[in-house]
Amino acid sequence: MAPPSELLDLNDDTGVCGRILELLETEGARFRLLHHAPEGRTDVASRLRGHPLNQAAKCIVVRVKITKRSSRYVLAVVPGDRLVDLEGIRRLYEGKDVSFAQRDTAEELAGAVCGSITPFSFHPDLEAVVDPELLRQEEIFFNAARLDLSVALNSEDYLSIARPRIAAVALNATDAFTDHRRSPLNWSGNMTILDTTTTSSVKPAAVRPPNAWGNEPGEFLKALNSPWYKLVADLQDLIHRTTAEYATSRGLKALYLPLTVRTITCPTGLGSDSEPVPVTVNGVDTYLPDSNQFMLEYGMRLAPGGCYNIMPSFRGEEPDTTHLNQYSHSEAEIPGGIDELIDYVEGYVKALAGAALEAYGDRIAAAAGDTSHLSRMAEYKGHFPRITFEEAVSLLQGEEGCVRDEGTWRTLTRRGEHKLMEMVNEFMWVTHFDHLSVPFYQAFGDEEQRTAANADLFFGMGEVVGSGERHADAEQIRKALVMHQVPERDYAWYAEMKQEMPMQTSGFGMGLERFLMWVLNHDDIRDIPLVSRVGEDKKWPESVHRP
Repeated sequence: MAPPSELLDLNDDTGVCGRILELLETEGARFRLLHHAPEGRTDVASRLRGHPLNQAAKCIVVRVKITKRSSRYVLAVVPGDRLVDLEGIRRLYEGKDVSFAQRDTAEELAGAVCGSITPFSFHPDLEAVVDPELLRQEEIFFNAARLDLSVALNSEDYLSIARPRIAAVALNATDAFTDHRRSPLNWSGNMTILDTTTTSSVKPAAVRPPNAWGNEPGEFLKALNSPWYKLVADLQDLIHRTTAEYATSRGLKALYLPLTVRTITCPTGLGSDSEPVPVTVNGVDTYLPDSNQFMLEYGMRLAPGGCYNIMPSFRGEEPDTTHLNQYSHSEAEIPGGIDELIDYVEGYVKALAGAALEAYGDRIAAAAGDTSHLSRMAEYKGHFPRITFEEAVSLLQGEEGCVRDEGTWRTLTRRGEHKLMEMVNEFMWVTHFDHLSVPFYQAFGDEEQRTAANADLFFGMGEVVGSGERHADAEQIRKALVMHQVPERDYAWYAEMKQEMPMQTSGFGMGLERFLMWVLNHDDIRDIPLVSRVGEDKKWPESVHRP
């Protein structure tokens, strides 16, 4: 979203910038002005100004929901090397819920574009709260409601002139990493970008795929004689065994489900990202499954402790380096919400990484050139970093080609996913996407029904796991169907099941080929399937040369 034009005039000091400078002059404050290249990111601006990050006043507008119908807004001011403690702010104001303010609201209340918000509030509906750690600094630095101008201000003078409330509203980054329920990782307004990615030198791989996609006679023999595919076969078996062991340890049951469905999870409505694959089987018009999610939700009524399976999925799209139109899909549905789901998925991928490293570490190193990525995942302490989609958009501000904006909804591009992993962590979650950007069955993430209670896990090539809460009852399903312009008749049984047997569940899907791409440090998913379906003849060939 572009900031209002009246906030972008860098030569106009009649707004918040002018008021602050006049106030500091009038009060005899000890301050300096610093001109620099336009910059709103806290860490970059701090380098331009030439001071340690902990002297930067990072300013973020937070919305605290007091009652069902009333909210108040807080200007949280914390050291530049800290994160805002959302849960601490909620408790401070005895609120029911807390979140970052919408960008347009934050800019209106602060009188400045995000990235230049100051630690002064001139709006009656915005109270400034400063963390005491910032006040330990003799001098603090902040953008002066302009991206190209900053102020270095004596902290005692700031306190006497601004008169903010003083309270502990900051978290160390390590605290946020180890306890995501206390305060999710957050970056907004003046942002600190953390990079916890560990890099390592990758040796040239000795084992490479033979490119066995062709239609020529005997092409498949390349795969059968290749050490690459022998390793892939062993890894597939390991994933199957580890998935069963992990799911059983968490109380889930394996369900065997049909390979045809009349309820698809990629309907031709808003939030769809692929086309279904229609087939006729024994004279019955139906579809091949693009996911077993609906069937697993059905299964939850028979196995309420949770259920899972690994089955083929089919999508009507041409394969490329990161997509297949036939792939193996590991899916599960569990009782509970997004926190329980994230906990399950993190435990699952860590178990898979650890098992692969233990069983085939040397062979993986020969194919991938390195196994440190497996170690980092398997040994990762605590939860992976977690940010909301809105925070992701703020992080990516100014980065071209990272956010796709369709007017009524937005989503991240593959470039955006990669950029976020560079900025945040090699393993990270993005939650609460725009609801119209995801399929209708994802539960609403807020009362205004703008966001979804979904979560995508990024690592390797980008999104590897897609997950989310489901609508618990028929009323919410019907609202979502209308929003996404999907006819209810196509999902009549699904709505009826929710009507008669409401249940709060959450589920995920992970393409095993994408996971194996990451394990093998490979850049083309078409080299992963044991039997290729890439480039097949559209019509029945005269002679069948491919298995």
